[in-house]
Amino acid sequence: MRLEKIAPGASFWSEEQSRRNFETVSRLVVPGKPEASLLLLHPLAPEAGGNAYHSGGRQFESRDDPAWRTIARWVRGG
Repeated sequence: MRLEKIAPGASFWSEEQSRRNFETVSRLVVPGKPEASLLLLHPLAPEAGGNAYHSGGRQFESRDDPAWRTIARWVRGG
């Protein structure tokens, strides 16, 4: 997954960059099913049910991680 880079000197993405980032991330989501969404499975530790390989490293040690739970809520539509 490749997200848009923030322009030099900018503090945040432009509206167009944000839209493209959303489209990129959305391709990794199965709406309503966080347990089937690569956005959550790739960076999750294998011991917690994540994929064995993730080029971006491990971001979540478990499904109890607050950030994992926040994204899972978004995927569920809540």
